[in-house]
Amino acid sequence: MNTSNSLIYIQFDNLAAMGWVGYDSERLPLHMLDPDCCIHGYLRIEIGGRLVPHMGFFGPDDVCFSNWAEEFDAITRTFEK
Repeated sequence: MNTSNSLIYIQFDNLAAMGWVGYDSERLPLHMLDPDCCIHGYLRIEIGGRLVPHMGFFGPDDVCFSNWAEEFDAITRTFEK
């Protein structure tokens, strides 16, 4: 995304399904995703050359993408204004 004076880079990697019911929070391949799972992984956001600190619960590879879907939309709308 290119704004008037900043570039924003969003990178994600190492996505896996995290089960809260029956999986004991084990990381599973995405093809095993079911309604009781959410997606966790690595998330890197850089704004204007500055890295946003990781937002993972238990390290940089444990960002909950379910929580961030709405935040990505809000960020995009804010920078488009």
